[in-house]
Amino acid sequence: MTSAVPKSAPIRWYGLSIVALLLAWVGCYLPWIATKGAALSSNLPDLAEWMTLNPYGRGSALLTPLALRGVFGLIAVALANLTPLLTDRLLRWVVRVQALLIAIGLLPPFDFFRTSPDDPNYRQQFLITLLTCAGVLIAWRRPIRVLAVPAVILAIVCGGLGVLASVSAWAALKLQTGVGIGALLTLLALLTALVLMLIAARRKVVFS
Repeated sequence: MTSAVPKSAPIRWYGLSIVALLLAWVGCYLPWIATKGAALSSNLPDLAEWMTLNPYGRGSALLTPLALRGVFGLIAVALANLTPLLTDRLLRWVVRVQALLIAIGLLPPFDFFRTSPDDPNYRQQFLITLLTCAGVLIAWRRPIRVLAVPAVILAIVCGGLGVLASVSAWAALKLQTGVGIGALLTLLALLTALVLMLIAARRKVVFS
């Protein structure tokens, strides 16, 4: 006969997973691609934009920029679905607003609305923003905590594939590149969040 796990135990694991997701978001703004010249190092948003200017990124329907930008959206959706587990009401709303700000931060430049509505790069950014905002706002009304797990798994896959494709594209330009600290932090934090959520699930927290 197994002993009962206090209800607060899995909640703490989920709380730690939220911290890990926020660390993953911070990592997106650190260098994802490192070169010998610091000026050529790019964080995730810059890298996604750069890949749209590179033949490797422009091809295949902008798949590499899509994967890179998708990391932001998936982190936001995962956060929004986990926030109901925070016991402090103010903290819960802070994280909710943060998830929405992550989504809004994916908006394309104002030129998209004024002069360049047909630009495929800007349209991709706008579509990702709409989908992410919808996912976050739906989670505010009807959070489904179990969705955070596949969202994090997909974010890991998108981030890993995106950074590998980017390294290959930079290498094709005869630049000595490597995976930057930002990519490592983001992917490691996402993996940590996934492990923490699985631990919480094993402790018999009920998913809504």
